[in-house]
Amino acid sequence: AVVRYLESPEYLGLKSAASLADKLGTWADYIAGQPIERAADVADQAVRDWMAKGLAVATINRRLAGLRRILSLAYRRWQWIGQDLAARIPLLPGENQRQVWLTRAEAVRLRRVCPPGRTRAAVTLLVTTGLRVGELLKLRAEQIRDGAIHLDARTKTGRPRAVPILPPGNRYTRHVPLRMSYDGLRTAFDHAKKAAGLPHVRLHDLRHTVGSLLAESGASLRDIQVWLGHTSPVTSTRYTHVELARLRAVADLVGARNLRAKHSAKGAQQAPVTRETPRETAAK
Repeated sequence: AVVRYLESPEYLGLKSAASLADKLGTWADYIAGQPIERAADVADQAVRDWMAKGLAVATINRRLAGLRRILSLAYRRWQWIGQDLAARIPLLPGENQRQVWLTRAEAVRLRRVCPPGRTRAAVTLLVTTGLRVGELLKLRAEQIRDGAIHLDARTKTGRPRAVPILPPGNRYTRHVPLRMSYDGLRTAFDHAKKAAGLPHVRLHDLRHTVGSLLAESGASLRDIQVWLGHTSPVTSTRYTHVELARLRAVADLVGARNLRAKHSAKGAQQAPVTRETPRETAAK
């Protein structure tokens, strides 16, 4: 299964093919001579060994993700096995997710420093659609219609979806197909992010930026999941920080109103109340 994957057009067209090959190479000693049905047992042994060696959770999870991808293909696409063995190989908990996204002002600054043409178009479309880099680089002109990008099943998740284009993304769709390689885009992006004073930002962070903007604008986690094409709603929970900030603002507003109401009630209680007696009324 690993050999077939490494020879497939899907793998050869990946932006990170070399890096993925290194990760898959770490499985060589474990999977040699083992039937694919024992994948879960093999993974358990590998994880125990790697944890004993002190490898970081993130490193182990990247290796597990590569194996899970191959098992998913063997089940869904190649139909070599009758069950999804990838579901029996969970990722390890406790990984600290990298959470970086741009503010609106930073996104504008980054776009403006990009060279006009395909590079600016690519960065603009990434930060106005939330597409994965691979999805954008494979995008065809006929997939753009009615103000949205219509992706077919040839995506990371294997599911089609329609992605709206936020402004000013529509102005740059004329550059599709971009005819850029991942390495070419990354090199141009590296120059642009440094010029914009954002050296820590990665291409994938533009996707996180869209998710953050959606949450900030009131989109539900389900909306974000569908828009970004997350297979699990858990992935979309990284944007709950925006919802929490909005809820805190609501809480502050409610708290301020309650405080004003409390002071008003207290003032009313302290105000002197004069009542006329019947004799005083008669005297008038």
